[in-house]
Amino acid sequence: MVSAGDDTNGGYNTDTAEIYSPPYLFKGIRPKIEAAPASVGYGQSLTVDSSASDVAKAVLIAPGATTHANDMSQRHVPLTITGRSGGELTLKAPANADIAPPSRYMLFLVDGNGVPSVARFIKLGGGPVEPPPPPATAPRLTATPGAAAFGTVDIAGTKELSVTVENAGDADATVSTPSLSGADAGQFSAPAGGFTLAPGARRDLTVTFAPTTAGAKAATMSLSYGAAAGSPLTVALSGTGNDPVGPPPPPSGTRTVTLQAEADTMVKQASPTSAFGSVNPLLNDRQDLATASSAIQTYLRFTVPALADGETITAANLGLAVTDATTDGPSIWRTAATWSEATLTWNTRPSRTSTTPAGNFTAMTATSRATTPVTGVTAAGPVSLQLYPDSTDGLAFASREDTNRPQLTLTIRTP
Repeated sequence: MVSAGDDTNGGYNTDTAEIYSPPYLFKGIRPKIEAAPASVGYGQSLTVDSSASDVAKAVLIAPGATTHANDMSQRHVPLTITGRSGGELTLKAPANADIAPPSRYMLFLVDGNGVPSVARFIKLGGGPVEPPPPPATAPRLTATPGAAAFGTVDIAGTKELSVTVENAGDADATVSTPSLSGADAGQFSAPAGGFTLAPGARRDLTVTFAPTTAGAKAATMSLSYGAAAGSPLTVALSGTGNDPVGPPPPPSGTRTVTLQAEADTMVKQASPTSAFGSVNPLLNDRQDLATASSAIQTYLRFTVPALADGETITAANLGLAVTDATTDGPSIWRTAATWSEATLTWNTRPSRTSTTPAGNFTAMTATSRATTPVTGVTAAGPVSLQLYPDSTDGLAFASREDTNRPQLTLTIRTP
């Protein structure tokens, strides 16, 4: 409290000021008004929150209007405490303007020790205080799940998922027909038609994924419900189309491998126990059909090397350098590979491993390399061939001891 003024003493003007701290401020912690209404009408109740639970009284004091030591607006109005709960007080405002004219007043709370709070200004007067308007109402949609993931679905197949839409607001939501957007919107479908949801109501929407091509797909489903905050509600859609047949194999290349004969010899029916070893050239002849002991057969052996992963043999061709022509070349048969040039005779010929020929030469011209396809060559390992004569005009071709040795040419497809 400050008391100030001036006086004339013995012809001197004296200006004085005095700071006064009343003793009730030293009796403990002052109560604190935590909350109070900004205004109250006559005879109305008001609720005040305080930091103290031992408030003994509440008063309204008019702000001072002091001049010449006279306060022309001095007014102290006690308020009746009609209820309390902890630090919350219910007070009764003055009944009419005769007790307290309409104005702004300082509200004080005073505890049991007489210690007052810091004032809170409050407007008094007028009619009853109008209650605040109710909060505005609005719809608010939510979706469960917030994103629909369909996983992998085969092309031409379908998968359905349910999305639950709920109105979590406090007003009706008028929802338009769900719309789909995004690059893959055509891969998804949603139910047609709008609907209305009351507050707290739910609706299940069945969304379908029907991929027409392979790969990851994504779209967005939107549900518009007017100008409300949060409109439109969006739900992310995703899935992967799968081609059950699979894509065509990637283009492959080819390579060619030419194998040289690693062993070749001939056997004669007329010399059933003789081995002809590394003879050159090799003969092949049926001779006179009437002579039972005149046939000459030829044997060749190659080794197919190991193939790389993913490689396959697509063709094999046998090539012979002809030195004596024939009008009808020999047929080719697969045989067991357990023979050697040094020991193979007519009597020890290996058995055939197939019931049909693997190939056949037709007319073969001298001084040329005759070739013909050979079937059944599909994997790495030894390939043993018997050349069985089909004519009696005789055939001669270079053996492996010659520079134009027999060759087996493979066509291999690479991945």
